[in-house]
Amino acid sequence: MKTLELNDVEAIAKVMLVANHEFNKAWDQWFEEQKILPEDRFWDICFFFFEEVWKFRFEYKRTDGVQDACREFMRKAFTGEAKYTLDEAIRFAKTYDYVNGKLEKRYAKGFPYIGDGFGDLMDSLPLMGKECMKLPVDEDEIRKAVLAHFGGKMEKMGKFIVNGENYIEMRLKEKARQYWLVALRQKRDDISDDMDIPEEDD
Repeated sequence: MKTLELNDVEAIAKVMLVANHEFNKAWDQWFEEQKILPEDRFWDICFFFFEEVWKFRFEYKRTDGVQDACREFMRKAFTGEAKYTLDEAIRFAKTYDYVNGKLEKRYAKGFPYIGDGFGDLMDSLPLMGKECMKLPVDEDEIRKAVLAHFGGKMEKMGKFIVNGENYIEMRLKEKARQYWLVALRQKRDDISDDMDIPEEDD
């Protein structure tokens, strides 16, 4: 095996960085061009996603349960264990972003200040299900409605939604990208299985 000089490694690193930059731009554009899911299908799949969040955050007590839930949500689609396809899982991530935008437009006028707290709440609100689209347009009333919706054994989820900085939209997109690459590696003979696929959040 040829001995590599530092200049050789730097040249390879430059190729990698440029290629990764170009891929990220291309994938982001492709992702944004994906069709959103039909409304009923989105909420059906959102329930499966909710189950993963509940399991990892509250049953397994993972500190970053959302990250693990997003990974498992996409993994099950990739392996065929889920009641949705990988294409639907990726489009779910895209649609989640779309639904967040609708929620922000609907409820913004009910918040005296539009800051991180507003964005964090809108990011987690779809975990409530389609009922999140019909809440009073008032910050306090929205929070009360969420907590009332998740009573009893589910109380933790209500607090998780109204209080957390959960970054669900971001995590879903990251894991959609990761498992799109996993699927590509599986179907392409010219991509070796020992080529690691990086996780952006690690």
